[in-house]
Amino acid sequence: MSDSPYLFTSESVTEGHPDKICDQISDAILDAIIAKETELAQNGYVAPDGQKADPSKIRVACETLELGLDSMDNRILETLTRTFEGRPVGLTTLASALGEEPDSLEDVYEPYLLQQGLIIRTPKGRQATRFAYEHLGIEQPSD
Repeated sequence: MSDSPYLFTSESVTEGHPDKICDQISDAILDAIIAKETELAQNGYVAPDGQKADPSKIRVACETLELGLDSMDNRILETLTRTFEGRPVGLTTLASALGEEPDSLEDVYEPYLLQQGLIIRTPKGRQATRFAYEHLGIEQPSD
């Protein structure tokens, strides 16, 4: 048994199985979208709303879907990693930064993020894990 706190599972289907075909089609579509976004980013494309093309956002969006995260889950991770720069954050402080009730964070959002290994509770507060930084595509600050 591994010492890793993460549990990864997989399923296996044979060639020609409908799930396998659907995965291949969706992967091909996603690859085409990422290639186009990369090309636009290299050419300095800016959308009418002012957003610059950024292929890393597509990758994060895809991983978000795979992990089953919603927008609040991502806001929590972004707040822990970017706003508080990886430092431990108390529940009340985190709730204030997000404009949420502490009970909602603790009872609704936190359990899933803990199960997925994206955050940990320490005596000093909540912290994003290495896995959260990888999910967001940002470098984890050194201790």
